[in-house]
Amino acid sequence: MSWMFLIVLLAIVAIIVLSQTQHRSGKSKPDRPYEKITTLLSPAELSFYKALVNVVANKTIVFSKTRICDVIKVKKGLSPSPHQGAFNKISSKHFDFVLCNKNDSSIICAIELNDKSHQSKKRRERDEFLNFACSSAGLPLIVVKAKRNYTLDEIKALLSVYINNDLDELSTEHSSLIGNIA
Repeated sequence: MSWMFLIVLLAIVAIIVLSQTQHRSGKSKPDRPYEKITTLLSPAELSFYKALVNVVANKTIVFSKTRICDVIKVKKGLSPSPHQGAFNKISSKHFDFVLCNKNDSSIICAIELNDKSHQSKKRRERDEFLNFACSSAGLPLIVVKAKRNYTLDEIKALLSVYINNDLDELSTEHSSLIGNIA
């Protein structure tokens, strides 16, 4: 009986020692598994954001990195399984930018900034789905090719169909090139 007690006690001590050793070596889960990301926007997104804000600042709010499910939703009336499947497709994706009316926060349009990563098969499939989802929801989606510089005039032209707020009021002094991606 005493041998059995001694074996169990040694086994417990061995487990505790092994557990402590693994914890110190980093093999177990850390207590704080998260870290802050240094910037919210990539250099390309920041360059476009600066130009976009210059164009629409009068009556429009520009949101960045907005979850798709915060902008469009799954229609009511679907049975639970299709509803959940449709929601899952939008819940973990985001729009690069969303424009809203400054007075009532009504959603005007979404903007996707496409860089070289959108040439991959997976990104093209995502883009096709995004086009389908926005079309289905009646949400205008503006797709902009990422580049080094943006002129205010070209952004005005892209948005003029969707925004009725005197985009031409900007002085020609501000219509120079905005942003420069290194």
